[in-house]
Amino acid sequence: SLPIRLRLVRVYYCREEFDKALEICNAILEEHPLFFPAMGSKAWILALSGQYQHAVEVFRELPEGTMAHDYKFSGLAFASVHMGNPEEALNCLQKLRERAEVGDLTAPDYHFALIYHAMGKEEEMFRHMTSGIVNRDFNFLFVKSDPMWKKYHSEARFIKLVKDLFAGDQEGQ
Repeated sequence: SLPIRLRLVRVYYCREEFDKALEICNAILEEHPLFFPAMGSKAWILALSGQYQHAVEVFRELPEGTMAHDYKFSGLAFASVHMGNPEEALNCLQKLRERAEVGDLTAPDYHFALIYHAMGKEEEMFRHMTSGIVNRDFNFLFVKSDPMWKKYHSEARFIKLVKDLFAGDQEGQ
């Protein structure tokens, strides 16, 4: 089933077995060409495996007016920075800010953190990660297993964020 196959994509992605994850995404997309979760997963897998141009092509195919639209801009920004095109990343950042201002952005802190991570602006990245975790942004639930954030695993600020994420409030909720 599609949900099980997508979970398997996530497992391979988190284990950095990008070839296997991409193989499953491609198989899903052969059967369901416009299945947006598989398209988004494919784009991020391509980006994290260094295939930035191909990732940009897939990100651009993600439709507007869906949750995939949010990931389209953060993904385009991420890949653009790595391709040496920071202007495109700034344009995407501006589009996300505009969407956030009118309440159309599902998880603004997550997307801003991704972009600032790509730009190497760690203070801004951690500020948005902290805000996202305080606001219980669901995207941060996998922050410890997502290879996107791997380089920060031993950093004290990251460790504290992960602890805060799973600590709950004073009532343990």
